Amino acid sequence: MGLDIQQRVSGALGLICLAYFLGHTIHKQKSLPSPAPPVQLPPSSALELPATRPQLVIVKWGQIDEATFTARNKAPHIVQHGFFIRNIGLGEAAIGVRATLTVPIEVPDVWTSGEGSTPAIVIGKGEEVFVPLWRRLGGYLIGHVLSRFDLRHFLVQAYNGKFGNQEIPVTITYSSNGKDYVTTQSLIFSPEQRDIVGFGVPEQQLEQPAPIETRPSPSKGSLAPNLVLKNIHTGGLIFTEDEWRQFELPGKPLSNRLQAVWAELKNDSNKLRRVGPISGVKAELVVIRKSIEQKFSPLVWLDNEFNAVNFELADTRHVLLVANLEAPLSQTSAWVVPLNHRGRNDSGSGLRMDVSHWMEKENADVRLNLLDTTTGTVLQSFAGKYIWRQGHSGPIFSLKHH
Repeated sequence: MGLDIQQRVSGALGLICLAYFLGHTIHKQKSLPSPAPPVQLPPSSALELPATRPQLVIVKWGQIDEATFTARNKAPHIVQHGFFIRNIGLGEAAIGVRATLTVPIEVPDVWTSGEGSTPAIVIGKGEEVFVPLWRRLGGYLIGHVLSRFDLRHFLVQAYNGKFGNQEIPVTITYSSNGKDYVTTQSLIFSPEQRDIVGFGVPEQQLEQPAPIETRPSPSKGSLAPNLVLKNIHTGGLIFTEDEWRQFELPGKPLSNRLQAVWAELKNDSNKLRRVGPISGVKAELVVIRKSIEQKFSPLVWLDNEFNAVNFELADTRHVLLVANLEAPLSQTSAWVVPLNHRGRNDSGSGLRMDVSHWMEKENADVRLNLLDTTTGTVLQSFAGKYIWRQGHSGPIFSLKHH
């Protein structure tokens, strides 16, 4: 065949290399993992809306007539403005309706129909109900009614220099047949017209219930309290030599009242756990200015001669934050943080009230701490602002759970 030995060897080596390459490639292909099956996405977490649910829609923003408002609220706040909300659902009433509007200025201003302002609002099928709004500063309602000029002032401030319609979300929460709903609908504000010009399309959702944490039932001795801040009050209190009181004592002559600010605290029930009592609770106020903390303790518990109180389940107690030692009609003010140095084991008859700690007339960060005298720990803390109102009669406290 005319091939020498060298050519035959080279050809054989080439065939061997080719056979090895083909065999290795085939083996490699067989050893590749099979493609993974497509991932099955879990079903949507959105809850299906019942067909007979209530459906709330904001119809307009405005002012209720005096007769209707007086009949509902027993007080003719004719400047009161709010939303007219209609239930266009198929059969169920909306229970506990609450509307909240937040104006996005540097310090957001919140207006709400939260508890304390009106009775529980129910809107039946086809009904249209006026839902008044009240101002919420920090974590509590300050009882300031919303007028047309208030809302317009804040909206003009928020959108100064902007053009075109601006949308501000309004959140409406309500319940029906054990289910909680939330409807979001935009309020449309025109900076050019400096007024509200309409509302957007409402969107409704069924709120996902929070998972309930299951734990073994603790023994009675290990149940923790649930101390919550219910409200901040401003009004007149009676100051005797050894006590601050909300009410007159029977048989005692009428006393002059001093202007004061105090916090209402409650050992509240909790749907997720059992709540226990607590004994020996003291309170302290921490005032923070320029990163410097100043602590005032123990604070005064109203209608109590001692500086520590007990809380059973559902008990409510009131702790004094600041008071004005000047008479109500005085042109001056002398705001102090009153302290009570009388402990439960103090059998002496000497006076223990201390009104020598002055409160500066300037804004500050504050914390209200509830102290457990048994364990030496902070049971609960509420943080917020102390706001001095120049030209007004007294400060504002804005506190919420810290």
